[in-house]
Amino acid sequence: DYTFGASTTAPTTSRTVNSTNGAGTNSANATYSITADATGPAVPAPTVTAQYYTSLSVPVTLGAVTDTGGSGVNASSLTVERESASLSGGVCTWSGTWTTVTLSAGNDTTVTSGNCYRYHEVAADNVANSTTSGNSNIAKIDTTAPSTPGLTFSSLSANAYWNSGSSTFYFRASAGGTFTVTALSSDSDSAIGSYTFGTLNSNGGSNWAGSQTGDHYDYTFGASTTTPTTSRTVNSTN
Repeated sequence: DYTFGASTTAPTTSRTVNSTNGAGTNSANATYSITADATGPAVPAPTVTAQYYTSLSVPVTLGAVTDTGGSGVNASSLTVERESASLSGGVCTWSGTWTTVTLSAGNDTTVTSGNCYRYHEVAADNVANSTTSGNSNIAKIDTTAPSTPGLTFSSLSANAYWNSGSSTFYFRASAGGTFTVTALSSDSDSAIGSYTFGTLNSNGGSNWAGSQTGDHYDYTFGASTTTPTTSRTVNSTN
């Protein structure tokens, strides 16, 4: 029965064991080597695509854990851990706590909307040297749509009028004029990424001009401008 401690060093040559019979004859030697192993396995960071996820499943790909020249990887030690964060306005506020997660067919299906997640893998070799990988990219979960935009009409020329009660814009084309439509939507998780203003030059509408800057669209019209026969739309994307 052997014992070893922190100051133990390994012999540089193989060790031998033999047996002697009652007649005093020795057997051939059995040999074995002793190697000190103080280095944990190499553990690559899990692969996660850094993006927003609109379903409650995050693919997490694990790389090959290796222990070249060491005691070998203890397969039963492989563990995936994750850290969660609250997601507000696209910003992650990390909890500082890592917990074990079990993947289902390579996916983390226990995520919840309004949170961020990042992952690492922990592995040990057969003499209990442990290594924690680097962190994966960040997955942000947002399964809810932004609110319906509220619309504000401003910078109306004298021949343009917005009736907020009926959500109707009136104009007198012969004089020509301008107006601006500003959209305001909210998304508490990932914030608003963009606004889309439906074209006025369809469904009978023609000769509207203008340009969009972020959350607003500056329109112009003239004597040849015609009215679309259906309602126009504005929406937001988170």
